[in-house]
Amino acid sequence: MNRDARTVAEFDGSAEEAAEALLNAATTYAHGFRTVRRREVFKSSDRSYVVRIRGRLSTYAYVIQLAELVSDTGAPSAS
Repeated sequence: MNRDARTVAEFDGSAEEAAEALLNAATTYAHGFRTVRRREVFKSSDRSYVVRIRGRLSTYAYVIQLAELVSDTGAPSAS
């Protein structure tokens, strides 16, 4: 079972824009499937969705959630 975390999208914007981008990612991300025969999107909270994709030969489910960057040691200092 593959439990790798990956970043689907990054952006700067308001809370409303973040919610819109999250839903857009949930309804378009295909995890490498060439043909998506069915996509089911379940809202589990205001910041996460469970997505089930059925391809031609397999079914894959994943959780997509919104995260806010609160610290980055690689960012240039503001001094």
